[in-house]
Amino acid sequence: MSITKTTRKRGVILSATGWDKFQKVKRSFEFQDNHGSRYTLDQLSDRTNLSLHTMSRIIARVEGVDKLSLEYCFRAFGLELDKNDYTRPKGGETVNWGEAVDVSAFTDRTEELAQLQKWVLIERCRSVAVLGMGGIGKTSVAVKFAQQVQHEFDYIIWRSLSQAPPVDTLIADLVCFLSNQQETKGDIARLMHYLRSSRCLLILDKMESVLDAGHAGHYRPRYEGYGELLQLVGETVHQSCLIFTSREKPAEIAASEGTELSVRCLRLVGSQQAAFALLASKGLVGSEEQKQELCERYGNNPKALKIVATSIYDLFDGDIEEFLKQNTLIFNGIRRLLDEQFNRLSQLEQSIMYWLAINREWTSIADLRDDIVPGVSTAELLSALEGLNGRSLLETDSSYYTLQPLVMEYVTNKLTKQMATELTTKELSFFIRYALIKTTVNNIVKQSQEKLILQPLANFLLTSFYSASVLEKQIQEIFQVLEDENRRLPGYGVSNLINLCRHLGLDITSYDFSDLTIQHVSKKKKNLRPINFVHVNQAKAV
Repeated sequence: MSITKTTRKRGVILSATGWDKFQKVKRSFEFQDNHGSRYTLDQLSDRTNLSLHTMSRIIARVEGVDKLSLEYCFRAFGLELDKNDYTRPKGGETVNWGEAVDVSAFTDRTEELAQLQKWVLIERCRSVAVLGMGGIGKTSVAVKFAQQVQHEFDYIIWRSLSQAPPVDTLIADLVCFLSNQQETKGDIARLMHYLRSSRCLLILDKMESVLDAGHAGHYRPRYEGYGELLQLVGETVHQSCLIFTSREKPAEIAASEGTELSVRCLRLVGSQQAAFALLASKGLVGSEEQKQELCERYGNNPKALKIVATSIYDLFDGDIEEFLKQNTLIFNGIRRLLDEQFNRLSQLEQSIMYWLAINREWTSIADLRDDIVPGVSTAELLSALEGLNGRSLLETDSSYYTLQPLVMEYVTNKLTKQMATELTTKELSFFIRYALIKTTVNNIVKQSQEKLILQPLANFLLTSFYSASVLEKQIQEIFQVLEDENRRLPGYGVSNLINLCRHLGLDITSYDFSDLTIQHVSKKKKNLRPINFVHVNQAKAV
C-alpha cells in the first residue's frame, strides 16, 4: 500500500460545528438552485469566488486556509463565520484516508455520531465495532465520525480490508505510517508502541472480509492474527482508538465488550431521515406515505434504496406509486446485496432463516427447535442464533425472532425457487425439510404462507407441466420418492405434497399414506376424507 502523508502547517480549517453548519445550508441551496444535485467543485468555486485549490482544501478539512477564505465561503451562502466554526490544525498532525468514501452527502445519524464521540473522546474507549447488515451505512458513519474528531488525534489512518490483506502486511503498513516512514517493517509490538506514544485513530473497514464465511465470528485460515490484533488493542493500555466496521461481530469483541469496558459495539439500523434524503436526491416523486412505505419495505437501508431508486427512476419515470403497485422487492441489484451475506451462513443458520420466513411472525426458540428437520440440540440452535444476531440478520425481542420485510421476501424467494427446482428434478431436500404451510399458526399467517409459498409453487407446476396427465405423472413419481425418503428422514415432504395437490385440485384418493409421517395437513378438507391414513404419524395435523 502506498503511504500519503499530509502535514498541516498553516491557516485554519472548519471545525466539526462549522462543517455541519456549512453542509446544512449548502444542501438547502442545492435543493433550491440545483434541483437537489450536489454542487460540483467548479460551481462552488464560482459561487464563492475562491480558487478550485482553496475550495478543495476547505472541503477536505485537511490543510489549513486563510480565515478570510472561510469567511468568503460562508458569506456566499448567507452565513457568518464565528469563532466556533473554525480551528487551527495541530502542528505535525498526519492523516491518511486511504480508500475512505466521500461523505459530502452525509445525512442524519446524529445520535450514532454523538454516541461514538462519547465513547471515544470522553470515555476513551480503545476499540469500537460499528456493526450492521450490508448497505446500512457503516462505512459512511465511520468516515464522518473520523472527520469530526480528527483534530483530537495526532495520527489518523484509514484502511479497507476488502482485499483481505495478511495481518502482517497491514501491521507493517501501519507502523510505517505511524513512524513517519522511518520503519519499513514492523510487528504488533511496534504497533502497540506507537499506539501508546501517540494519540492515534485507526479505522479498518470491512472486517468481515477476513472472517470465516461458515463460522460466525471466527477467522479465515491464516487470518487468525487479526484476532490477536483486536484482543491486544482492546485489552492493552494505550491512548489510541481502533474503529472497525463489519457485517459480523468477531469473537474477541463479543467476549470483551461491555458498558463499563474499553470495548464497545455500535449496531446500525436504517435511518428514515437519511432514506428520505436519498429519495429526494434521486428525484423520485410520491406522497409522504408512499415514500415512507418504500423506505420501510427496504428497512431504510441506504444501499438497497439507492439500487431501487435507480430502477424506479429508469423504469417508472421516478413514480414511487407505480413501483409499489408491482408488489415486488427483490430484483438483481438487491438480490446480489443480500446474496453476499446469505451465502456466508452455515447450513443451520440458513435453516433458521428459512423457518423464520415460513413462520412470518415472531418465533420462539422452542418453536424453531420443533420446526427444524433433522432435529438439533438447544445448544446448537442458540449458537446459530448468536451467529445470525452477530451478522445483523435478525430482529429480536426477548427470546423471539423474526426477519425484516426485505430479508423475509428474499429468503422466501430462495426457498420457493429451490423447491421448484426439486419438484422438477425429483431430487428432494428442501421439500422434505421445510413446510409449505403450517396448521399451528393463526389464519393471517396461514393465508400469507398459501399466497407467498404454496401458490407460487402451484403456479410453477401448472406452467412447467403442460397437461394434466403429465403433471399427475410427475406427482406420482414425487410421491414414490417421498415414500422411500420418509422412512429414512421423516419430515414435511408427504404433507407438503398433500397440501400442494389439494391447492391444485388434484385427486389423490388412490394414494396410500399408511405408515408415513405427515405434519401440518388439514383433514377437514373433503378431498382428504377417503385417503388411507391408517398408521399415519399425524404430528401437528388438524
